[in-house]
Amino acid sequence: MKRKIVKVWIDNDAMYIPTNKGEIFNEWFADYPRLRSASLSQLADFEYDNIGICWKKLDEDLSYRGFFSKPMKRIKNSYFSYLCFFIVLLSSCAGTINTVKHTGTQVDYKKAVIISAENSQYIKFKPGIFIPTGTYIVLPDDAAKKHEVIGNTDEVIKLELEKYGIQAKIVKKGETVDEFDLLVEYYDTWRWDFKKILDKLEIVFISPNGEIIAKSTYNIYKNKELHNFPIPEKEVPKMIKELLNK
Repeated sequence: MKRKIVKVWIDNDAMYIPTNKGEIFNEWFADYPRLRSASLSQLADFEYDNIGICWKKLDEDLSYRGFFSKPMKRIKNSYFSYLCFFIVLLSSCAGTINTVKHTGTQVDYKKAVIISAENSQYIKFKPGIFIPTGTYIVLPDDAAKKHEVIGNTDEVIKLELEKYGIQAKIVKKGETVDEFDLLVEYYDTWRWDFKKILDKLEIVFISPNGEIIAKSTYNIYKNKELHNFPIPEKEVPKMIKELLNK
């Protein structure tokens, strides 16, 4: 069976072409100077035929041969196989966790105080759009806005600390607390995708004298429409483990 292009679509980072053989090929915009510096609307202004893809205004052409010479994802032509592929794709789209230690001293903490967040940040859902060429465009997010507290992040942090033998107490900001050797603050940003999911979570370890000991930051997968539905119960255990260097 001769290979044919079924459709073409783009996101912020790449262009994808599925074929009638159940293959999906892609090229990264970052690999092409003219495309790398283009806006999303400019990238969406393309034409394609049975030879390749053309951006007339950007004076850029990509031949399908370039796509076909790269590794691709292959799926069989059945609903079940497409579903399996989609599930595997989502499971591989975990976000990133970056943990930074500000002091080199390893401490065995005994008593922690968790400052419960007064509010969360929330990014309103914005659906992508289809343009006449059949391309689906992922639109940039609006700025996150202040929202009432979402989820139970403080409870999840408390549970994880206690797993490592650290007595933990949740308090409100400004509340008087007894003696402690670790102060924990967190800042969470959420978004909507069938349900509320984490977009970003920052957990900070602070010493009793106010010095930042370590900070761990979770960020959702770079393509925000492909993710593994992150929630505190999934991400906090990994972050606390890295913060405690366990």
